[in-house]
Parts: sequence; C-alpha cells; structure tokens
Amino acid sequence: MYKLRNYNNIISKHYLNPGKNLSDLELIKLYNSMIQVNTTKNQNVDNLYLKKGHSLSELRVIYNNCIITLLSDQESPFGFLVSPILKTQNGHLLHAGLIIFSRNPGGDFLQLVTLENFTMAYRSYGKILVTNITSTPSIIEVFSNTVNRAWPSPKMNTKICPKEYRNAIVNLKEQYMDRYFPEDSKVEINSKRFTMTSNSNDMGFSTNYYELSRATKYIYQSFCKTWINYDKSEDVIQVGEINLFTYINQILKLIFLKIKIKKIIKKDNNQAVENTSKQAA
Repeated sequence: MYKLRNYNNIISKHYLNPGKNLSDLELIKLYNSMIQVNTTKNQNVDNLYLKKGHSLSELRVIYNNCIITLLSDQESPFGFLVSPILKTQNGHLLHAGLIIFSRNPGGDFLQLVTLENFTMAYRSYGKILVTNITSTPSIIEVFSNTVNRAWPSPKMNTKICPKEYRNAIVNLKEQYMDRYFPEDSKVEINSKRFTMTSNSNDMGFSTNYYELSRATKYIYQSFCKTWINYDKSEDVIQVGEINLFTYINQILKLIFLKIKIKKIIKKDNNQAVENTSKQAA
C-alpha cells in the first residue's frame, strides 16, 4: 500500500509493509531518502533500518513488516517515522518507532506522522497494542494523547500497570530491540517502571533533558523529570492501545491538523513571496 498527500509544497508519502509491496526502484528510493534525512547535520542514528550498504534482498526483509511516513518539500526529504509491526501470540503489536527530522519547515509534523501511522495500522490490523520508546517530553505528550490507556503517563494511575502490557515489553525487546538496535547497545529494561537504559548517546540520540523538545503542557515536563533518570540515559517505554474509539478520535484530529498545517504553510509561502518582492524592489 502506498499513498501520497500534498500540503501545498509539503508532500507526505505513506507505506504499509514496503519491503513486501514496493517495486525494487521504489524501495531503494525510500531507503535512500531515509538515509539522507538521517545523515543531514550528522545525526547518524544507529539502527538497522538506517544502516548504509544494505542489498535489495536485505531491504526486502528489514522493511517487510512496518509502516512508514516520509515527509519531503521542494528541497529534499526532511523527516520520517518508521513503525515496526511485530507478531505476537495475541495478535499484532505496533511500535511507534524511529522518528527523525533534519529540519522543520513549519507545522506540527510530529503529530502528523504519528496519526498517519497509527490510523493506517488500525485500518490494516484492527484493535492493536502500540509501544513507544523515548525520553523526549513532546513525544511522550503526543503518544499519551493519541492512544488509549497509555502507561506510564500522567493520564494513568502510575501505581497500576495493565497486565497485558508486560508481555508487550517482552515482545518489543525480543523482536525489535535485539534485532534492530546495534549489537553493543547494552539494553537493560526495568520492568517495574517500564524504563530502559542503553548507550543511546552512541546510537545518535540525545538524552540531555534541557535540550530535548518540550511538551506543551507542564504536566508532561514534570512527569519526564520525575519518572526518567536522564543522568543514566534512561528512556521510558510506553504502551497503549488503538481501538475503534481511539481510531475515530485520531481521524478527527488528523482532519483538523491537516487544515491547520495547510494554513501555516500557505501563510509561510505568502510571506516568502512578499519578502522576495521587497528584495527585488
């Protein structure tokens, strides 16, 4: 499955299981675009999806079960979210995944790519559990407000973890972390607090609380500061679910977000044209 949407001069491309469904040329082009975003400004996140030099047959396997949203403008690709799809005894598990932006041309594209991947997952697999690994307050806020029963989060009783969520962490570790993280990532999971320690700095991720993208609401900033030990390079592993009610809510959010983004981009484009005219005069 492949879909394309246009937000004035911003294009979003959406892929379901691209390793299985894309042509050779399309798959290689998608892979190269993601590599380009990752290497811009020397971000270089170390993950199997982004390793340079994969053969076509390797790409078929690596990109076989995932959902990807890729964002581009007239200049080049600038962001993506790749969400692995894991198979468990109780159905499918979606990992929110690897999100990288080399720049932001304006608008809430973080929420856009998240909503696009999540709604595509529900349409394809129905009710599904979803996981998220991060230490970034803004991402924790988006995840907590996008899925149902996100735990841990400020919206839930932090003393009581839903029972089925612990199995989700086990599957995430075995099927994603052990396979896609670098061999020397040194992952250790705290199953009580749902946190993870690793050599995230070596993998290209920042764990400096004061440099990470802030949440819009202080409650999420406070949650991150009290739940996550940034001195030990911890990440929180959140688990939630997407059901019919959540899906409908996500679709409504997506509709309003698209309208908002189009207005922002149109305004920025008009301002750019006006500035150019002034310079020419």
